[in-house]
Amino acid sequence: MVLVVEGPRGGVHIHIHNHADDPNDLYGGIELHSPVPLYEGQEPIPNCWLLGGNCHCDGSSLYCHERLIPRFQRASESELEKLFEQELHDWYVDRFQKDDHETSNSP
Repeated sequence: MVLVVEGPRGGVHIHIHNHADDPNDLYGGIELHSPVPLYEGQEPIPNCWLLGGNCHCDGSSLYCHERLIPRFQRASESELEKLFEQELHDWYVDRFQKDDHETSNSP
């Protein structure tokens, strides 16, 4: 399973897969894709499949393993889409629009 959200500042995708040797064992990650560096000194990856050009990627397989996969396994099929849409949205806002929200909420 691969789910994606993309906006003007980049994108986020979640991928969850079965291990080949044990279909009940899942692995995956949540990945950020940005046209600008996410941290100092970060080098771009050319030809990103999501952004279609240079991409600065970062992500977490640990977060996916500890937080997303257990939720994925417990959720009903009708809950999955909403659950992961919210997760993608939250990551996008937190990583790409956080400063906008802090500025707009400032006195």
